[in-house]
Amino acid sequence: MEMQQLWKQWSASAEQPERPLIQETDSLLRHPHHSPLLQLRRNARINLGFSVGFTAVFAILLAYFEHPYIRACLGVVVLGYVASAWHTYGQLRRLPALPDMSGDLLPVVRAYRDLMQRWLAWQKRVALLFYPISAVGGALVGMSLGGNLETLLEQPRIWWILGGIALAITPLAHLLAAYLSEAAFGRYLTQLHSIVDFLEKKE
Repeated sequence: MEMQQLWKQWSASAEQPERPLIQETDSLLRHPHHSPLLQLRRNARINLGFSVGFTAVFAILLAYFEHPYIRACLGVVVLGYVASAWHTYGQLRRLPALPDMSGDLLPVVRAYRDLMQRWLAWQKRVALLFYPISAVGGALVGMSLGGNLETLLEQPRIWWILGGIALAITPLAHLLAAYLSEAAFGRYLTQLHSIVDFLEKKE
């Protein structure tokens, strides 16, 4: 179904039950620069920019700190950000072009919804592997600034403290990341779910 025909069908009566959805998708059809498709693409690009920026920051820290444990942790974190940036870049390249008023909306909206959902799920799974390593690496950096790290690591209690830090930080970081992800992408994905359901019923 072409978008122009779909809009005429939606706009035929102000009393039709789908009216709230029509109003919700008006920005998508009439103002594509404010559409959820564009917002999702824009926020994914911002996410890519943060990944590249954090890669540079942790790479500098990796070069600065010479202790092997710190370098091991920071090296893993750098690899994680590189993987995240590469994966995000690949997903952005796979997103179809934004539709115009003469095109078929459903395949594009469905592709955005599915790709973005898979990308966000991948981000969450991979991040869980890096939170404890990041937490331990940060703690080691702090310890190295406050004293002789080799001497501190000879104390068994320090290893218990590091384990406790990793266990405490991981769920908190996961909750924070989930909140930020929902703030950046959740509303737009919800809109796409509604639009896809509506368009599939109309076919």
